Amino acid sequence: GSKPVSASCVVTVKEASAADPKVGDYYYSDGTWSTDLDAGKTVIGIAFPTLNATGDDSKLREDYPACSNGLVISVKELNSIFGQNHGFAGNSEDPMYNWVKDNYASANYTTTVANGYTATLSLKGYQQYRGAADCCQIVSVLNNPNLPAAPTDKPNSGWYIPSYKEMQLLSAERTVVNSAISNVGGNQIGEGDYWTSSLDYFESKSGNDMIGYTYFYDTKCYPFNMTNNGWTASHNYSTEYPVRVVLAF
Repeated sequence: GSKPVSASCVVTVKEASAADPKVGDYYYSDGTWSTDLDAGKTVIGIAFPTLNATGDDSKLREDYPACSNGLVISVKELNSIFGQNHGFAGNSEDPMYNWVKDNYASANYTTTVANGYTATLSLKGYQQYRGAADCCQIVSVLNNPNLPAAPTDKPNSGWYIPSYKEMQLLSAERTVVNSAISNVGGNQIGEGDYWTSSLDYFESKSGNDMIGYTYFYDTKCYPFNMTNNGWTASHNYSTEYPVRVVLAF
């Protein structure tokens, strides 16, 4: 008679790939996302994958190379002053400008790239350098207990304060993002001013025509206006404004 025939095979089960994120998708505490709300999960943010921030921010790309899907904005709105006690020295070079320039190149002093991750690191670094808790106080929002924790088991950058450019991108998608935020009872993005992690600077001078002039740079920070889609003509560091935070995923 014929011999019995047997065979074996190995079955590999792969996790289904997530669909590419879209503006307004719900982002959950487990690091997943969906277009339709999953009531069994906790929404911590809303996606606006308009830009892969790792393409603009070299430090983000170095630290989190897998986070190329875009950005997520937290459903929570926080409030803060920008800070005090920066160490500005009057008619001389601004120490904050020099420190950021020396340690993070021009991380904060630009409005054309989405580099909020590096800009936030530079604010944290300068605060530590100054040794003053109220210096760059804005970074304290990242420790606010009302801010939902970032996922720990999926690639993400952790929360950071968006740059001027990232706020511009968010402003363009505000209607869709706000609709999703309202569906989960979050804090909608307003029409007014928001702090960002970006700074501005201008050239100043001291002296007179007789002895000559010494030129130096001063740091200024301006809130970003969501309606005007640009800087607000104000630079009072001690004024409290809302702050949104984002993460790359």
